[in-house]
Amino acid sequence: MKRRRDYVDLCKRSGIKLRPAGLRNVNSKIAPDRMIWRRISSFTLPLEPFMDALERQAGLERLMKWVEKAFLNRAHGGGVDTLVGGRVNIASTASGNPSPGDRSVPATRLVLADWNSELTSWERVKRDGFSVEAICANLGISRWKLTQLTKEYCNLTVNEVIDGIKVRHLKTYLLGRIKGAAFELWGRPGHFAAYKIEGYVSCSEKCPQDGMLIRAGPGKQSKYFRIKPQDLFHEPKWAEKSRRTAQLVQKMWEGFDLESWALAAGYTNSMRLKRAVLTVLGKTLSQLEELLAGEIIDFYQCAEDREVRNLACRKDERAEVFRAREFYHNCEDRPEEPFLDMWSAAETGTPEWLARMAGEFG
Repeated sequence: MKRRRDYVDLCKRSGIKLRPAGLRNVNSKIAPDRMIWRRISSFTLPLEPFMDALERQAGLERLMKWVEKAFLNRAHGGGVDTLVGGRVNIASTASGNPSPGDRSVPATRLVLADWNSELTSWERVKRDGFSVEAICANLGISRWKLTQLTKEYCNLTVNEVIDGIKVRHLKTYLLGRIKGAAFELWGRPGHFAAYKIEGYVSCSEKCPQDGMLIRAGPGKQSKYFRIKPQDLFHEPKWAEKSRRTAQLVQKMWEGFDLESWALAAGYTNSMRLKRAVLTVLGKTLSQLEELLAGEIIDFYQCAEDREVRNLACRKDERAEVFRAREFYHNCEDRPEEPFLDMWSAAETGTPEWLARMAGEFG
């Protein structure tokens, strides 16, 4: 005790300001009035030792919501009071600039371009979003402490939390790619119905009489089988969905670079993108593509059943009308209510899904 009093007296005579005892475990490089994270989470120095588990959980939840809100505000061009030192994330892509890897983007002329451009014009700098260090600087917290709090709240590091927040922007990218591939293969929903009864597998490819090889399932390790026009005419719905889903996923990735797409979505590489998808959704990127493509094929099949039914219900006796009736219910008679096609089933069972998909795809 005497040595402690002597040390305090020496500091006072020398003009050295001592830190209070309650701040011994606080980062000495951050002033207490700059520790904004303590005010957000209520983890103040007098209260934190007496907080129970529920109070700590509530405080951590407020802190995580602040980080998420700050990220979204920055990504959509929010005010400077949100985060200091941050950079706009993928707002430029969401506002109309297409992502790298999009086949509709004209090739950039690089021969006469300036390759030694300014730092702020680098592609990764523009699209990578703000850094974890910017969050720490604004919150007045060290990176180690922020990681400790995120792991206490959800057992994830701060990098994994930020990558998970970015996943919500992937929906726009994936749906845009899948919609473009579906329009290229079969046109707008229902347009392919007239080709379908003629033995086409897409609007530009007809199955020859001796058959053709069709990918049976998505992925590089899928099996192949030979299909003929008569097989397409009496193909079960589940087999058609599996075949067209594989065709759609394959078309979606034609001429597309995953690394550039991951960079446009705000990730440093494709591995971080795949890990973020697995962390948030519990599914791999390939599984997510198959699920999205399968749901779009469901809507296409519904719309095509409606168009085939409308054609089969005509009173004229043209050849395509009888083919539509045979395709619709294996009979040359006109269909009568109640209709048992996929469109009618969706109107009865899932009208909200049908209306939203119709508004999305037209």
